[in-house]
Parts: sequence; C-alpha cells; structure tokens
Amino acid sequence: MKPLLPKLTKFVFLLTTLLSSSVVFSETAEWSIVQFSGQMHASAVVCGDYSQAQLQEMKAKQKEQYMGLGMLAAKFESDFQQGFQKEKIRLAQVSTDEKTKECQKLKSMIKR
Repeated sequence: MKPLLPKLTKFVFLLTTLLSSSVVFSETAEWSIVQFSGQMHASAVVCGDYSQAQLQEMKAKQKEQYMGLGMLAAKFESDFQQGFQKEKIRLAQVSTDEKTKECQKLKSMIKR
C-alpha cells in the first residue's frame, strides 16, 4: 500500500490556505486550523497507515508551513497537542466498527 503522507500533508496545508483570509492567521483561525492538524495526526496514529518517522515528518512540514505564515513555534506545538489530545480521547470512546469507518473515510478523503 502506497503511503498517503504526501497527500495528507498537502490536504492539511491546502485547507490551511483556503481557510486563511490573509497571509497571517487571526488568533481564532490559527488555533482552529492547527488544532485540526493535531486531530488529523491523532486519526492517522489510530488508523495505523504511517510509521512514527512519517508522522514526525508530516508534523514538521506542517509546523514549517504555519511558521512561514507567521505563527510562533510554541503556539503551533500547544495548539497541535490540544487537538491531538482531544481527538485521542474521542477516538478512545468510539467503537471498533466506528473507528474502521472513520479510517476508511479519512483514506478516501486523502486519495481524492
């Protein structure tokens, strides 16, 4: 199976670009978008399609992209972890069947 890392990274960055109305994010927009990145990262961990190295590479690329748009590294880390933890908790409460469906849905979104 071909890794989806480049497509997932591109998907998240394109979403970031589309949702930002200017080169520098507003406080609310940057928090929401980076939290979403953390949530996607948690989903990728649960779905198991990526190695730890691939996940770290994806996060590093996202961090670089956000910092290029004016976000501070510490803010990225904080917001990313908030999103990651929130999704990790949510996924721990979801049935195995629901997780399988969510993983399939995520894969289909990325392959487009």
